[in-house]
Amino acid sequence: MDLTELLLRKSKLSLSSEVIKALQKNSSMLVKNWNSLIGKKEPTTELIVDSLFAIAFELSRWDEEEAIIKFIVKPEEIARELKEALTSVETFPEIDELILDELLSSTNPENYGDKVDLIEKIAERRVETFWVKNMRVKYWKPIRIASRLFKGCGEALKEYERMNRDEIIDKYVSSWWKFDSMVLELSTFDCGREESLITPAYVAYETYLDKVNRRLLEAVKKEGWKQNLSSFWSYVTRAEKPVAVFFTDALRYDLAKMLVEELGVGVEEVKVEWLFGVLPSITEVGMAALLPDAQLSLAFDNLLGGDHGFLYLRKEPERVPCKGEVVKWRFAINSSEGNFVAKTGDIGIDGDLLLAFPAGASIFAVQGGTPEFVHGGLSLQETVVPVVNLKLAKPKEKVKVSVEYPETIRLSWLSEFEEAPEEVEIKVVDYDTGEVVSKRKAKVSLLM
Repeated sequence: MDLTELLLRKSKLSLSSEVIKALQKNSSMLVKNWNSLIGKKEPTTELIVDSLFAIAFELSRWDEEEAIIKFIVKPEEIARELKEALTSVETFPEIDELILDELLSSTNPENYGDKVDLIEKIAERRVETFWVKNMRVKYWKPIRIASRLFKGCGEALKEYERMNRDEIIDKYVSSWWKFDSMVLELSTFDCGREESLITPAYVAYETYLDKVNRRLLEAVKKEGWKQNLSSFWSYVTRAEKPVAVFFTDALRYDLAKMLVEELGVGVEEVKVEWLFGVLPSITEVGMAALLPDAQLSLAFDNLLGGDHGFLYLRKEPERVPCKGEVVKWRFAINSSEGNFVAKTGDIGIDGDLLLAFPAGASIFAVQGGTPEFVHGGLSLQETVVPVVNLKLAKPKEKVKVSVEYPETIRLSWLSEFEEAPEEVEIKVVDYDTGEVVSKRKAKVSLLM
């Protein structure tokens, strides 16, 4: 008889299968440290679990605060020691507060970059616990998003400087769009004292947003920008069957990707492509460029297109002075002031108007408070316009079903207080819709 079986029999413990496995695997260590862990105490379920925690954290006895400090200082070593059944530490929800306290006291804006890997690993573990999944602990999800956003923006800032226009756009549609998605998701959380672990990510994103789009603007100065939004209809013409077309205002590339991820059954094929948006990136111009212009063919069932995207600005951006016939936050008409100035004819629009745009995430100095969402300028977020191609799955062919109803239903009647009915109603119900397809009454015959 091993230690586990002995404890279960003698102490009548109520242990889950996972804890029993952990106990069996660590029984020798428990015996070795019995005096310090249990001693003369009655080996209750709680005491056994505490002892297993102490063994996992290499402590002489279980102490939550001491375990947290050790977890923060030596996460890799502790992670190797923690057994699969105990890594979430769900028995003690207060451990989340202790971990957060330690992170808040040891992390500041200067060392966040050095600790972000550790913060991400801790958040990864904690989001899988019962308390997070049941919304009692709400801060680990935004902390995890923030750590990923910070790291992603940091990687982008290491490689953008030498990229040309097409390389920047390719990187954006392959991976950088996720940063826009992350920051929007992050903004939905109502953060409390964990705010200091979130703010560095916002700062990193704002830096990325400004610097990468400044680089894009410089590349466009050399390589040009020719909108091809009007070629949208090349996806539609000569289709083999009718095509449904949807236009959505301000459908940014990341929102199109998120939409695709949310699509459920009924879609056979889906692709997200992109077009060079029209400048200025505003609804009046973008929607006009989407007017029908029949060209080539691509036989998809449904098309979803946008006219422009937008920038999400959490803090007040740099304001650039500008004078012109029309001056908006992100563009000006008939103005020679701005970081990028171009004639409409040079960017794919008929006419000879002069358009001016500020660089990066900056705005022109227009009177009034800055809104969180702006558009009209030249940036990845505003002018890389998605086209979502959906091919719907063919509906399943209807199957003819015939139902033969019995004249009599034989059943047992167990109630001593009510008499059995003389007849019952039999129904055939559509499983998906709940619709009663057919019904009929049948006589009841009791089984003796």
